[in-house]
Amino acid sequence: LQMMMLMLFSVSLTFLLSAIITKPFMSMFLSTVFGIALPIVGLLLMSTKKWWGVFGYITPYQYMEHENLQILMMVVVGAAIIAITYIVFKRRAY
Repeated sequence: LQMMMLMLFSVSLTFLLSAIITKPFMSMFLSTVFGIALPIVGLLLMSTKKWWGVFGYITPYQYMEHENLQILMMVVVGAAIIAITYIVFKRRAY
């Protein structure tokens, strides 16, 4: 279940990047950079106690740390990212 939620988050973020960035090469490049940087930043945000640690809740690692139903929050975050992607695609069509 944790792996599926992580994949949902990664795929929805990749969809959002490809919707925002129109050039295919730049979209692929930034998706690769985010794919490498997101785990590092997410783990750093989880371990900090400073005010910017709140941003750890938008990464999937904060929810995967606990062994309860908080992991399903990633479905909500993934659905929100996909909804934003849909809005961006819809606006671009007009």
